Amino acid sequence: MCSKPTAVFLLLILSIFLIICCGDQEVSEEDTLAVVNDKKISKAEFSDRMNRLRAKSGLVPNGKVRRELLKTLVDEQILIREAEKSGFDRDSIGMFEREKIETQELLRQFNIRQIRNKIAVNEKDLQALYVNLNTKIQARHLYAPTREKADSLYRALQEGASFEELAGEIFNDPALKNSGGMLGWFSLDEMDPAFEEAAYEMKKGEISRPVKTKDGYSIIKIEDREIKPMLTENDYNRHRDKLQKFLEKRQIKQKTKQFADSLSRDLDIVFNESYLKKMFAIVTARDQSNTLNEVQPGLPDEIDLPDDWIIRFKHGEWDLKKLKHYARFTSAKQRGWIKNEDTLKDFISGLAVRSVILQKAEDEGIADTREYKNSVKHKFIQYLLERTEKKLFFNIEIPKDSLYTYYNEAPERFASPAKINMREIVLGSETLAAEITSKLNKGRPFKTLARKYSIRTSTSQNDGEIGFLTSKDLGKWSETAFSLKKNEWTGPIKIDSLYVFLQCIEKLPMQILPFEEVRDNVHHVVKSNTWIDLRREKINELKKDAEIKSYPEKLFSLKLN
Repeated sequence: MCSKPTAVFLLLILSIFLIICCGDQEVSEEDTLAVVNDKKISKAEFSDRMNRLRAKSGLVPNGKVRRELLKTLVDEQILIREAEKSGFDRDSIGMFEREKIETQELLRQFNIRQIRNKIAVNEKDLQALYVNLNTKIQARHLYAPTREKADSLYRALQEGASFEELAGEIFNDPALKNSGGMLGWFSLDEMDPAFEEAAYEMKKGEISRPVKTKDGYSIIKIEDREIKPMLTENDYNRHRDKLQKFLEKRQIKQKTKQFADSLSRDLDIVFNESYLKKMFAIVTARDQSNTLNEVQPGLPDEIDLPDDWIIRFKHGEWDLKKLKHYARFTSAKQRGWIKNEDTLKDFISGLAVRSVILQKAEDEGIADTREYKNSVKHKFIQYLLERTEKKLFFNIEIPKDSLYTYYNEAPERFASPAKINMREIVLGSETLAAEITSKLNKGRPFKTLARKYSIRTSTSQNDGEIGFLTSKDLGKWSETAFSLKKNEWTGPIKIDSLYVFLQCIEKLPMQILPFEEVRDNVHHVVKSNTWIDLRREKINELKKDAEIKSYPEKLFSLKLN
């Protein structure tokens, strides 16, 4: 068994660095710290890991730390060997992951060459960013799912319609509907990047043309701007390094989007509109939560349409089979962006652009570079390590008597928590909150007021009833809520820009659950609590079949940067 400090150290190393970082170069006997079967662990590899560990955690590289890190590197090789014996590097899941890593790394390396290496941050940009980070903007907006609808709203504004009038027509959310699309105050990095970029370039009272965001289109009106007073040069200089990193990251995102948009325009993309309508109907009708496949993300097999072209562009034509091929590495989150036919087009256009970028990366010979090959190798090894760790974890069995002992020590840890069912009234105005307080004090029924005044339609339609919540659900408001007696109310509670009243309907006490009902949960908790020791035991078992040579005496003469 490991001592506690050693276990904590191992956990820290495992959580931060689960990847081999050496290249393919030959390692001399002098530079070899350990050999696991035929794999040598070099001084260079050790130094790289130790230096990054120091930078991340601040650990002092004393003798104990060095020995533990060398053990970790040896353990990783044992796990990689186990992964290879299990066929994780050759089965369909592993091969799919390898191809995904290769694709993502090609895109990353191309981005570094074409965009990141060309980013130049100047002092004027940093000073402007400093001012913007200390500037708050109050704005309202009109939302449209399509460009056609957005242009129609913009024309209406030009012809004299007001934000208030149009917001009342287009929004279902009462807060936006009744406030003329008012979003309130926001700061930098709190809104959609395109929305924010447009807003910070605008003056008070100005109205934007339709701005394309990830959710559709917005027309923005700036109501007010506030700049933090007393901005000083000393404060700017103190934060300059952070400002530079922040701006570089933002510029990379902006330049990447601009590059992709420019490439998309150059491709002369044409869509099969009637086919897309049918495809969108199927995509939106299916229940994605039941069909998502962890191994093969992409587009679902349930999209089954007749053979026909979907998209044509300079580099060819795609049918459904080809589209599924290029979409196979997309995630559920990316597919979640598909809200309408326009965003479906954006999704497909993005895949077309990505296919062209991948071809450009191939043409530039990126896949033949040592940097690319080593990066792919290291990331695939990381995948193998993580997959093997998961296999070890889920295959560990804890004796029933150990589980039962742990459960009996404190059965309340696995109890059904206390719950409270409440009603809420959510308001956007301090004046109205005062009025509701008066009405409640005069005995007006809480649920009647919730139904009439609350701006949260999801609960107001049900007399303000939220449903049963636990202390964890309520967070910092837990004590306030659970202190209420049945039918007692409290408020207004200021939550962000809203004013909230709460009323207790019913409370259910904590319920101790029998062991058999929570056995799986107990098993998982016990495994998690003892994972470091159990992992060590499993690795020691695997080491019995491995040939290991270690030279820890070389660690002490090893110089680190």
